[in-house]
Amino acid sequence: MENLPTQNNKELDSETETRHLASNNKLEEHAKSPRLVFSSAEELVEHDPRLSGCNIDRNFFRLASHHVKKDSNGLFGCRTTLENGKKILKHDSWCCFKIKQVRKSYHVEHSAWDILYDWQQPSIYISWNSEDYITLVLCIDIPNELRATMQDTWDQNLVERNDPYKWYCLVIDNLMDLYDTSVWKLRNLVREDVEKRRSPESIDFQRIHEIARHIIHSNETLEVALDTLDGIQQAYELFSKDSTGSVEQEMEFSFRYTQLELSRLRRTIKASFLRSRSLGDRIHNEINLAYNLVNQRDSFLMKTIAVMTLIYLPGSYLASIFGMNFFDFSSSTGLILSDKFWIYWVLTAIMTLLTIGIWMLWQSQREHTQKASTHVGIPNSQPSLASRRFTWIGTEWRSAFRVKTENVV
Repeated sequence: MENLPTQNNKELDSETETRHLASNNKLEEHAKSPRLVFSSAEELVEHDPRLSGCNIDRNFFRLASHHVKKDSNGLFGCRTTLENGKKILKHDSWCCFKIKQVRKSYHVEHSAWDILYDWQQPSIYISWNSEDYITLVLCIDIPNELRATMQDTWDQNLVERNDPYKWYCLVIDNLMDLYDTSVWKLRNLVREDVEKRRSPESIDFQRIHEIARHIIHSNETLEVALDTLDGIQQAYELFSKDSTGSVEQEMEFSFRYTQLELSRLRRTIKASFLRSRSLGDRIHNEINLAYNLVNQRDSFLMKTIAVMTLIYLPGSYLASIFGMNFFDFSSSTGLILSDKFWIYWVLTAIMTLLTIGIWMLWQSQREHTQKASTHVGIPNSQPSLASRRFTWIGTEWRSAFRVKTENVV
């Protein structure tokens, strides 16, 4: 019987150790190799094999969980590891933006245009170290156009990998178009659904307030984006100062260029924010105009009722006089007037003069109180006693009595 060749235990242990070392070297090379990873918030997990060896900050995974719930509002964070308290060994940074896109959709059942909206929440995580520079660019919920741009930039190596914040410039530069589109869509709603429908019959207050709600959200997201960009600028300023001592002179120019680019992006986003805020002012102006138009229509209706009342008032007044007991009419004697009819005129005159006198007294006391408050320097914020007693008198009646008083004087 032929004996099979055998290996001793030392040779087996040596081969096994060699395989382990080779696999570990591959893992280390894979961890150090630059990676561009795209993912959605639902797909991202803490132990994702695509992120092996990256040691991603837990705060970013917390941010991803908020992405799933659609309740993150935008932020910036970073974590820096120093060597001997001086040289930057590792620098991780991440940011999140939030954009609201509105659109109009025709509702067949109601035969009207509804306002629908979608939230966009792109986030990016960048890992950098002093030896290999950028090792990971992780993108969550990135729009398709921006994703294609980033992939082409990565494949063609158009962005220097020694400066992680240049990727933020690339991302924010593309996100500015989304913010700008969002603001202009809101502007179209304000112009088409509000400013061009100013007749009282076509005013839809519920729709106006819905548009105002979207504008408020736009202002909020743009203001948060400005704060996020401020955080990026502050972190980059510290990062560039701490890094220039350990890199070549040519990198200083790259850092200064990135600072200028971040400053430009901030000014552009601020311009979109100011435009969005002006839309808020416009919508509030349209709301006030709508209320004024409705009040004018109601005032016209009240004037119409007042005119109709004046038309029938003389006849009603004469009918009430002749219907009093001071008159007696019979077919034999005719119309007989009582000799006590003067009592009616006396009481009417007394009541009229008493009413006018009370009003004049209240008016003079009110003017005296206002002058005294102005002289002392105290704002006339508290109503006087007479004013509290006669607040039931309407504005129209005040104007009418004021005209009568001026004529009497």
